[in-house]
Amino acid sequence: MNKSVLLTEVGLRDGLQNLKQIISTRDKLHLLNSLINAGLRRIQVSSFVNQKLIPQMADAEKLISKLPKTSKTQFSCLVLSPKGLDRAFETGIKNIDFSISSSESYSLKNTQMSTKEALVSLRNMIKNAKGSNINVRAGIQCVWGCVYDGRPNQKNLMKLIESILEMEPDVLSLADSSGMAEPVKISSILNDLLKKKPNLKINLHLHNNGFEFQNFKTALGLGINLFDTSFGGNGGSPFIKGSAGNLSTENAIKILKEEGYEVKINHKLISSISSWLQSKIS
Repeated sequence: MNKSVLLTEVGLRDGLQNLKQIISTRDKLHLLNSLINAGLRRIQVSSFVNQKLIPQMADAEKLISKLPKTSKTQFSCLVLSPKGLDRAFETGIKNIDFSISSSESYSLKNTQMSTKEALVSLRNMIKNAKGSNINVRAGIQCVWGCVYDGRPNQKNLMKLIESILEMEPDVLSLADSSGMAEPVKISSILNDLLKKKPNLKINLHLHNNGFEFQNFKTALGLGINLFDTSFGGNGGSPFIKGSAGNLSTENAIKILKEEGYEVKINHKLISSISSWLQSKIS
């Protein structure tokens, strides 16, 4: 078993996007540098999305222009549309996370595209990104269900995954956007996928639903070693009713240590970062 796990910190993007209070670029940079000092080696810093719908991400270009020059930490951004990709290209960022939804209703709410349209757009965006030597992570939202459409048919989900894998992303990311995953369902989809693609690099994006710890441990037991987490457990989609936060970085660190994994992230410092943000928004 691989006893090394890489956590991608998504607190600056997913963790902030649902906040009504706008966090300044200066404060985001403070959070970012603190996360680097705590030992995070991959940080999703922002997203290139519609600024009217997600005003918290309006400073994406400014934030990325001020990223510290370091080889220790890999910075990425989320892109959902060709316009967003053009904006990302302009910043020179080298790691882009793409994502589409398995849920038709959520896809329309989140990107104003059907799943079929989003898949075509994704194919073109990945082709353009790889042609520009960008490291590509392709994700699927609502893998374990959506509050609007219920649970996806697993055969149809696998077809969608196969279509994305044909685009040859560097990593496939599976998101429990609505917080509907349970350990048995985590196992079912991952076992089905790993049986066909045993060497596939899979990242999991888990949300809090009462099963998040068990879901995390289940995935670890299946050999998954890439996860998104958010400091303080902050997060949630503005387009999903009742959306909960993400698996917290603090809890992920605690579980990894208990399970015997190598962890080089400062738990106390992450907790202090979470407390600092709470003091800014309370």
